[in-house]
Amino acid sequence: MLYWGSAAEEVASRAFSVTPVDGVAVLPGVVSRKKQVIPALMETLQRMQEEQE
Repeated sequence: MLYWGSAAEEVASRAFSVTPVDGVAVLPGVVSRKKQVIPALMETLQRMQEEQE
């Protein structure tokens, strides 16, 4: 997965329990954006927002 933007590395790292390198996060076993990527990202973003409140 390629990512860019403020906090994008932290989001990718937390959502998928990986260590991103140079703007790339390797997601072994992920085959479905609809069923695996989007739900993990949404859950992580919501958690991060709640932590800021």
